[in-house]
Amino acid sequence: DEAFASLKAHEDAGIRVAFGVQASDQNSFTYEPNAKFLAGLPPELSARAQAALSEFPAFTTDDYFVLVDDLFAAYGDHPRVTLLLCPFGPQWCSDALLRRLREVATGYDAGLHLHCLESPYQREFGRQSYGKGAVEHLHELGFLGPDVSLAHAVWMTEREGEICAATGTSVCHNASSNLRLRCGILPAAALVEQGVNVSIGMDGMGLNDDDDMLQELRLVARLHGLPRRLERLPCPTASDVLRMATVNGARSTTIGPSIGTLKVGAKADVVLVDLERVGGAYLDPSTDLLDVLLYRARGQHVDTVLVGGEVLLAEGRLTKIDEDRVVALLAENAAEEPAPRVARLLEALDELRPHIHRRFTGWTEADFSPAYAVDSLV
Repeated sequence: DEAFASLKAHEDAGIRVAFGVQASDQNSFTYEPNAKFLAGLPPELSARAQAALSEFPAFTTDDYFVLVDDLFAAYGDHPRVTLLLCPFGPQWCSDALLRRLREVATGYDAGLHLHCLESPYQREFGRQSYGKGAVEHLHELGFLGPDVSLAHAVWMTEREGEICAATGTSVCHNASSNLRLRCGILPAAALVEQGVNVSIGMDGMGLNDDDDMLQELRLVARLHGLPRRLERLPCPTASDVLRMATVNGARSTTIGPSIGTLKVGAKADVVLVDLERVGGAYLDPSTDLLDVLLYRARGQHVDTVLVGGEVLLAEGRLTKIDEDRVVALLAENAAEEPAPRVARLLEALDELRPHIHRRFTGWTEADFSPAYAVDSLV
């Protein structure tokens, strides 16, 4: 019901979306089997954790694929909906589930999107579980391809970057999210040099909690502008970053070349920015307009948005949604006390947290070869 309600909301708003529901079948607590983790807890805490989880109906892999079939039956031909299959991540999916997801996606001619190598712990999971990198393992399973996008991929090795380039697998750069969660910085320039399609996303976690995509582009540009003489590769230009957000993004969502560009025959998805407001009191007339867009513009400067030629935002106001009403409903919903079973689960998770931290102590490789450098203490 939640998946269909979400798609209905996108449909009512007129938004174009690449949409998927996440699938997982293992390692709910840590990057090890649930039974092993629970067996290592004090018996009373283990019992409380299992009891709290048991209050939520199990969503099996068979349930997941029934939902996938239902979604494709309802939205497979929708002009603004592109359906994806979304394994949660290698550490949360068995090989059997990954193979089945790949098979079903191929049958529907659909894309696959998953979180992968977001943190050093996830890199270590691959080393311990597969004896190799997670991306290498996915490649051996026959999982990767031009219809696959990896969110994060911060901790890929150079060899895994080569695999992504060779298979056409995309990487989605989530700079704000990775900084906020202290996961690291994607070596985006190196991946682009290898030939990887790098796009830009936010993982639902913008730097200021405002989901400002224009600010995200600026962050990406600044983040990869390393100090002179320390840069190993050219700093991305405004054009490079805009391409990541548009053309490369269209490819990584598998929607394809009909979006992300302004040309005859494209779908007329257009964002218009008020350059007078961006420029403010003064803007040197010789300034490149792409630089103005990248280094000054913010979401508040967007005046008009069209999707498929339909105006969804005019003079900064939504045309199909009562924004004030939606914000009021969200505030009302957020102020409600959680349901009792949710409260019990949150309480159990608070008790589990120190045990999870102890499990991961010393769990990563001792030495790394940094892909990012900003200064030196030598």
